[in-house]
Amino acid sequence: MDLEAPIAEGLFIKRLNRFLGIVNIKGEYFYAHIHDPGRLEDLLKPGVRVYLRQGRGKYPYYIYAVEASDGLILIDSALHSRIVEWLISEGYVLNGYEITKREVVFNKSRIDFLLRKGDAQELLEVKGCSLLKGEIALFPDAPTIRGRRHVKELINAVNRGLEAYILFLVVRPGAKLFKPNWETDPKFSQTLLDAVKVGVKIIVYKIGIYRWKIKPLGKIPYAFR
Repeated sequence: MDLEAPIAEGLFIKRLNRFLGIVNIKGEYFYAHIHDPGRLEDLLKPGVRVYLRQGRGKYPYYIYAVEASDGLILIDSALHSRIVEWLISEGYVLNGYEITKREVVFNKSRIDFLLRKGDAQELLEVKGCSLLKGEIALFPDAPTIRGRRHVKELINAVNRGLEAYILFLVVRPGAKLFKPNWETDPKFSQTLLDAVKVGVKIIVYKIGIYRWKIKPLGKIPYAFR
């Protein structure tokens, strides 16, 4: 899958709030939108090289990707569903399924996809994972009430006789194992464990970025402790 190339690169200076940072581009300082609600503390460090796209709002840039020890890391969370849609269409995950609907309203939440394979229909929720500690990918990197609500809705779906998946899209090539982040969000982690117990299925899939193309790196295992 091809990605749009950045229009500029620079150095990250500091984060002002959840969605705004300052970058240095050739000696000039600019505001840059951060399109990822996570803390990103292991990625957005002062002095790290960042890649930028044209801003979508009042700021001139938004941070698209960042250099890390394990490669170029995408931090534009708006692309996660699009990447998973491509992975499904190319048969890398959920081979044989087709997407019949996007942004599916279920109870009071929106679930990313409704899938079909023959007569079977399944709900699929996508979560992007960018936190890496050692070789372990962790989600979430900040407490997520919304994420927990989505998992609860998948539990409700299974209890009503539907099938449901949650796919963690790991954007860290160095990851070899995925775990829920009990330390940061024990409520989400417990809800995810409860979901698996009732039959919600988990997929953890890893990708990398090479020359502004998404490279599928395959499934990785997960554990709860």
